[in-house]
Amino acid sequence: MPGLAPAAVQVLAVHRGRLWVVCPRRVLVWDRAVGVVAEHTVDLGEPLVDVAVYQDRAYLLTETRLLRRPAW
Repeated sequence: MPGLAPAAVQVLAVHRGRLWVVCPRRVLVWDRAVGVVAEHTVDLGEPLVDVAVYQDRAYLLTETRLLRRPAW
């Protein structure tokens, strides 16, 4: 992904055939055919460590909390 420094990437995950790139303050959703299809800014007061999406929920992990929210 152009313009994305590898040091800014916390984790990579695949959900529904798309690559999810988790950075400290945002989540990018990348599709092989079209590139970045979504960018979700996340402000939790501390950096994201990981994100998991299951059914209609997104689980956001920081160093001190696990939060649940509606999926994007």
